[in-house]
Amino acid sequence: MELFTKCEELALMQKIADGDPSALHELHKKTSSILFKMALKIIANVSEAEEVVQDVYMSVWKNAGKFDGKKAKVLTWMTVIMKNRCIDKIRARKRRIPAGLTDENTSHHNLQVDKKTAVDAMQLKEQSEMVRSVVKSLPATQREVVELAFFSDMTHAQVAEFLGISLGTVKSRIRYAFEKIRNLMPAGKTNT
Repeated sequence: MELFTKCEELALMQKIADGDPSALHELHKKTSSILFKMALKIIANVSEAEEVVQDVYMSVWKNAGKFDGKKAKVLTWMTVIMKNRCIDKIRARKRRIPAGLTDENTSHHNLQVDKKTAVDAMQLKEQSEMVRSVVKSLPATQREVVELAFFSDMTHAQVAEFLGISLGTVKSRIRYAFEKIRNLMPAGKTNT
């Protein structure tokens, strides 16, 4: 399921970068339902999913000039933006404490930081950043399937349908990508 040819994609992104609202509208028509379904699957809230998708198009409008067609397809780029917005929404939910649920004990407890948990979180963040960096160094075909399957929570079958390639090709690209990731990660930094 190819949404755009490479030339159409680059021309469309250039028009958006030049401030053409009709180009953004065309991109929206072809991609919004896909992004909405993925966002809804991640955050399970219709209004928040709609808000996330709107944020994605605002980001595309502002950053279209930074899009690099050599690194990824436009929908892959937008999917990564969407996934990050969803994560932000989920984190914001966790920070909110519903009114009436705080008292002296809970507010005191919330101010105490578990040092072990903080260190674990920092190590996990560092490892996550390292993995993302290694993924960016993969060949484009491998990077694209890994980003869709793991950063956008698409099944292998969905990735195959989306990219218009066979399921076997998706699985092979993921397997080769994992081999490269294992070889590029510093010793002791992978859990596989």
